Amino acid sequence: MILTIDIGNTFICLALSKDGQVIERKELHTKRKASAFHYFKAVRTNLKLKYDKLAVRQVVIASVVPSLTAKFVSITMRLFNVVPHVLTAHSKLNTELEIDHPEEVGADIIAAAVAVKAQKRYPAIVVDLGTANKYIYINEHGNFAGVVISGGLMLSFDALTKKAEKLRDIPLEAPNKVLGKNTIDALSSGLFYRTQAEIKSFVQLIEKEVDKKCQVIVTGGSVPLIKKMLPKSYMINQDLIHQGLLVVGQLN
Repeated sequence: MILTIDIGNTFICLALSKDGQVIERKELHTKRKASAFHYFKAVRTNLKLKYDKLAVRQVVIASVVPSLTAKFVSITMRLFNVVPHVLTAHSKLNTELEIDHPEEVGADIIAAAVAVKAQKRYPAIVVDLGTANKYIYINEHGNFAGVVISGGLMLSFDALTKKAEKLRDIPLEAPNKVLGKNTIDALSSGLFYRTQAEIKSFVQLIEKEVDKKCQVIVTGGSVPLIKKMLPKSYMINQDLIHQGLLVVGQLN
């Protein structure tokens, strides 16, 4: 089996894959100040008996939290007795990074582009809904050619309720109507329909700018919250980052 780890600002996603297919996913909350031992126990507990050294033969890591990268390298070496590959712009890739400063690109963005190229779904726009919303453009040659980054659904929710104690009990779920008849419904509508409108608008703006009709692939931690509000033509793929990391593992 292969273990891929996507270390994000809000969640750390662990995925076990066998024969090129993700068979199990687990999420941990990102805690920057947590010790390596905390994560050691969390990884071992969440993967249960599947962490056996003989079972996991390769580990690939994508991280946008530098302070945690070294901890997970150490943890996986200790648990599985393998040296993990940490994805960077200098890794062997199947896609070119057609941007100004490749070294600044997040590993999750690179992994998404790698997956799209391997699956031959380009030109494409990957909509990655997480702490930040990322709109990743993979051009007609399968190369990463630009990205838009905006505040994510959870980030907007936290900002909205941070200084308003009465608003903190708002259930984070998609509303049935645009117009709210009370404060909770009105705020929920603003959060979700703003996100829906943003997604559609950025897709249209990118397609207009590149003069290409693109396959839209949606991934990320906020997908379960909003997927029913998205156009049916959009492809939902929660494993996209991990699929890209599997390809990176093969190439490196």
